[in-house]
Amino acid sequence: MRRSCVSAPWLLAVVALTWMMAPMAAAQTCLCGSAGDEFVAAGAGLVREWVVQIPFDSAGWRLGHVVVGDDLIVAQSGDGGVHVVQASEPIAGGAFSARPGCVLWSERVGKPGGPMQQAGIGSAVVTVARDLDVYGFDAATGRQLWQRPSGHAASAAAVPVGKWAFVPLQGDGMLKMPADPQSLAAAMLLADGPEGRRRLGGNAAAERKVLAALEPLSLQPGGDVSLPPQRFGGIPRLVTDAVLWLTTRGKLVVLSDAPKGWERYEREIGGAPSGAPIVRGLSVFVASQDNAVMRLDLVRKAGITRIQDAWVTNLDDQPEAGPLLHRDTVVVSLGPAGIAAFSARTGANLWRSPTVGRLVAGVGERIWCHAETGRLEALDLASGGRRETLCIGCFTLPVVNTVTEKLLLASPGGLLVSLASGRAPAPAAEAVQPKAEAAGQEQPPAEEQPAANPFEQDDNAAENAAANDAADGG
Repeated sequence: MRRSCVSAPWLLAVVALTWMMAPMAAAQTCLCGSAGDEFVAAGAGLVREWVVQIPFDSAGWRLGHVVVGDDLIVAQSGDGGVHVVQASEPIAGGAFSARPGCVLWSERVGKPGGPMQQAGIGSAVVTVARDLDVYGFDAATGRQLWQRPSGHAASAAAVPVGKWAFVPLQGDGMLKMPADPQSLAAAMLLADGPEGRRRLGGNAAAERKVLAALEPLSLQPGGDVSLPPQRFGGIPRLVTDAVLWLTTRGKLVVLSDAPKGWERYEREIGGAPSGAPIVRGLSVFVASQDNAVMRLDLVRKAGITRIQDAWVTNLDDQPEAGPLLHRDTVVVSLGPAGIAAFSARTGANLWRSPTVGRLVAGVGERIWCHAETGRLEALDLASGGRRETLCIGCFTLPVVNTVTEKLLLASPGGLLVSLASGRAPAPAAEAVQPKAEAAGQEQPPAEEQPAANPFEQDDNAAENAAANDAADGG
């Protein structure tokens, strides 16, 4: 009997090709007939923008977290992998220039299998808390900027906000540390221009002062924090770089890096939060375990800034997670009692659906959820009626997207799909414009105009502008 033999180089080539083709075949099997299938998605009014396989050993590990940002998506695997995917079209001259759906970079942190919180995404930095350390990476390149010991395990994501990163710690603590220490140190040393450079360049005392300012600072969060901090504000002259967090007992805290120093504002929401709040401009939407959903605004009257209720709506059942805000509608899952929707401006009840599921995204005129039936279901934004039902297939890892109008699908094996609305957009409702001009507030040039906060009331905007002018001596 003749024995057939294959030379070692050919054998290695066959093995390598088989290894490379296996994930592709698995991906095709996963996509076919599921919500990630471009033809199935098209039937539901969706367009598949891209699909990508996250590069990690999916035979031994699973995808754990998928975090959505404005331009980036961070997928984290159990082996300590941090994988950054570009989610948006590149902007000319921007930091992110790859095509949407491309993996920009992958890094591994900590020990495989160790505890890891979800990543935090800033404008230029991605932060990850794992084990007893916090890592900072350049968002565009993946270059590690720093690694700091936190002393205690993080209780939620470390989140970069402006120049700083905020790390909630187990046992009632919060660390504030530079998001990019090298850039911040250079900015502090050169704050006074050429004269400051000459004066501080060889000044050891000044350099020691800067280094001391870059050391992690322990903050008092006001209680245990188990939800990721969030960037707050975005409207000039009232709030600059500001961060918001909620304690497990229901204290809302806003910490603002104002021109004259850090300012802190607090407000009790009346009960423990049901999940992460939603921040839009100077408004915060919160669902609490004492059967309520509310909108809180940061306002300034007569020179005094405070957090006040815009509206509070009582619910007949306890929310099972945080709210989802899509356009002018706040949607809350009430567990077995279904899903309810409210006006973001007034808190008035808009509709009620018997669908039971986890809210994941608002896309076009639809609210999408992972239903208890094991399928993806879409509810009409205006009426709450059930419109589309899709097979989940292998995409069993829910990705909650409160940032962009995209439906993101993820499989434990690392397949990631982005779906956008394929329907023509409905005419946008006219946004409420702050009456700053009527109050005599100087307007920035057109190209610097901030996006209007659609939830800021007219009378508050006028009063805020007048108070700001008075405080400035105008």
